[in-house]
Amino acid sequence: AACCCRLMSPRADLYSKKMGELLLKGWRMLEEECPLTHDVPLMQHPQTGRKFSIAAGCYTDEMDGEMNGSPTPPTSTATPSPG
Repeated sequence: AACCCRLMSPRADLYSKKMGELLLKGWRMLEEECPLTHDVPLMQHPQTGRKFSIAAGCYTDEMDGEMNGSPTPPTSTATPSPG
């Protein structure tokens, strides 16, 4: 039977194993995917509600600096010179 999924790599196998372990501990699998790798769905901590990426190995609130950088508007760097 043909499969529409990517071939399972050792890394994907490890991700699946880790997700299974967390699910057994009460974590929830979310529909959102890891914003850094786009490889795995995010997992939600059962008590705190924090979102965790198996692929990145950290919570999403810890990767803000990597994802967004400084919150400066894109137009702030382009200032027209007076004519």
